[in-house]
Amino acid sequence: MKLVKFTHIKNKKFLYGKIEGTFIVPAINSIFDDKIYFSNDYKYKISSCKFYLPIKSSKIIGVAQNYKKDNNIDDPLFFLKSNNSLSLTDKKIKIPKKSKTWGESELAFVIKKKSKKNIPLNKCKEYILGYTIANDITTSYNNNNHDHHLALSKSLDNYCPIANFIDTNFNYKNKIIEGFHNGSLIRRGNTSKLILKPYEILSHLSSIITLYPGDLILTGAPPRMTSRKYLKKNDSYQVKISNLGSIITTIL
Repeated sequence: MKLVKFTHIKNKKFLYGKIEGTFIVPAINSIFDDKIYFSNDYKYKISSCKFYLPIKSSKIIGVAQNYKKDNNIDDPLFFLKSNNSLSLTDKKIKIPKKSKTWGESELAFVIKKKSKKNIPLNKCKEYILGYTIANDITTSYNNNNHDHHLALSKSLDNYCPIANFIDTNFNYKNKIIEGFHNGSLIRRGNTSKLILKPYEILSHLSSIITLYPGDLILTGAPPRMTSRKYLKKNDSYQVKISNLGSIITTIL
């Protein structure tokens, strides 16, 4: 099911719910509980609702270089994005003038419950609420041979747009992930080529850092199909994931 956060035109109260066709059925308890219960009495037309960020994250953790490549060392890297970078996909993004900025198409998953110790692989599913679509926007500040993956590269306001839903039933295996710059395919890969799969990422992270409900984990961007193209004013970047959907980011 797809979980969303919303308000109704006649009720400004923030609610969580699940999408059923053209309606949203509100939840009557927390979406982070072991079992979510839904109203039997109310449902709202999607056309009369406004969507909001479905999560509030204490942190966003990304995995870089997580797709297998021929003749390269398979050695994924981990990085942080700040929670102010989280935004809905329909928000227009402002980037620094004359910057070298690009989009990265990623499958992301949401932590369901707190973990302070290593989670074995066979228990990881219990700690994942569901999956969503993310664009890991990045700006290069690579001056004097310094690494560009610094706070300013990954964590500017709205630099992590996501979909307005969390899909609790999504199966990440063998899914195509694509990125389109102004409609042209620029990235493409299959999750079967991930070096660290979601459960492996979660198990590793849980052994070294406390994870909280709502934390967002980005699983990595697939390889580029062309040379790198930088975003500029009025450009768009679309992320597509098979059987999950797509999001589009527009640059101011």
